[in-house]
Amino acid sequence: MALKDSLQVLQYIDTLLKYNNFTKAAKNLYISQPYLIQTIKKVEQELGVEIINRHSTHFKLTEAGKIYYQYLETLEAKEADLQKRIARFSRSAQPRIRLGILASLGTFLLPLFVPKFLIKHQNTRLNIEEDLPQINEKRVIEGTLEFFYWTKCRYNFTRVNCPSLWF
Repeated sequence: MALKDSLQVLQYIDTLLKYNNFTKAAKNLYISQPYLIQTIKKVEQELGVEIINRHSTHFKLTEAGKIYYQYLETLEAKEADLQKRIARFSRSAQPRIRLGILASLGTFLLPLFVPKFLIKHQNTRLNIEEDLPQINEKRVIEGTLEFFYWTKCRYNFTRVNCPSLWF
């Protein structure tokens, strides 16, 4: 399986575990439900094991699924590291900021500062990852995000420095 496909499968698994439903996950991913089911089944056939337990009320990774998920996370971190290391040799290398935010917050907060930021910093690429705060925290620790924003009142993060920022 190609690296790009593997990273896409990671996103599919994350979304499936979040929504516990193929239809809702597919809708959130902007793909068809049959395609999502087919992709997961194809991965399971290639591995020869079930990676997601769909028989309980909540989708969960099987033990083999946990191992595969960790493998995909390692690939994601290595891909980010590769991109970072190679970018300095690129003539068209642009500064890049990767920001994580909860999707429901992004709807309201991003329009407040993104347009002004992009006008002021035209040569900077802004990559926005909408995900759960716990996942964004992990991505900051792994170095695949520089920043993430969340509602501090609901989450207590102890592994990253959490300055208050107001735009």
